[in-house]
Amino acid sequence: MPQLFPRRADTILRAAVALAVLALVLAGLVARGVIDPARLTGAATGAQAAVPQPSDFSHRLHAGEIGIGCRMCHTSVAKGPEAGYPQQWTCASCHLALDPKPELDWRVAWNRVRPLQEGVYFHHGIHVARGIGCATCHGPVETMIRVFPVREFTMQWCLDCHRDPAPALGPPGAQFRTAAAPPPPAHEGGALLALYGIEPSRLDHCYVCHR
Repeated sequence: MPQLFPRRADTILRAAVALAVLALVLAGLVARGVIDPARLTGAATGAQAAVPQPSDFSHRLHAGEIGIGCRMCHTSVAKGPEAGYPQQWTCASCHLALDPKPELDWRVAWNRVRPLQEGVYFHHGIHVARGIGCATCHGPVETMIRVFPVREFTMQWCLDCHRDPAPALGPPGAQFRTAAAPPPPAHEGGALLALYGIEPSRLDHCYVCHR
C-alpha cells in the first residue's frame, strides 16, 4: 500500500499538538491571573508602554475581584493635583490582618504609568469634582494585572474633551466606577454641564493647561 502522508507529517502533527497544549496552558494561567497578559501581547493591549513596578501589584485582583475603591489607595485623587500612590501603611492595613502575614516591602517607590509632558498642568481633583470618571482616562484598570496606558494624552485629545465635555460627564458619585459608562444622552449631558457649572468656552485657553 503506498504511503499516504509524507514522513514529516508525524513531526508536524506532534508540533501542532504541543503548540495547542501550550496555548491552552497559557490561556488558563492568564485567566487565573498568574500571568500578566501585558507580558504576552503588545499592540493588542497597549502593554508595550507598560511601566515595570517595584512590587507585583495586581489591579485586577484588588480593584476587580476584591472590589477595593480607587480612593482607598489613591487618597488625594478627589482633592489634589495628583491622585497619590498608596503608602506602606495603606497596604499594611489590609495585609497585616492576613494569616499568615505576608512580607511587605517597606521601600516601595511606584513608577508613574504615563508622565505628563513638561509644562503641562493637570489637576485630578478638578476633573473628578466635575464628573469625569477615572476610566475616561485610565481605562478598565479593574481588568489589568499591570496597568498600562490605554490612550495618548495628546494636546488635541484634551482640547476635544475641553471643548465638548458633556459626553465624558457622569452623575455625582459615579466618578469612581472602574468600568467606563456610556456617554449620557444629549439632554442629560447639557443638564450635567449646568449642574457642575462647566463653561466649555472657558476651557480651551492656553493658561488652563499651561501655567
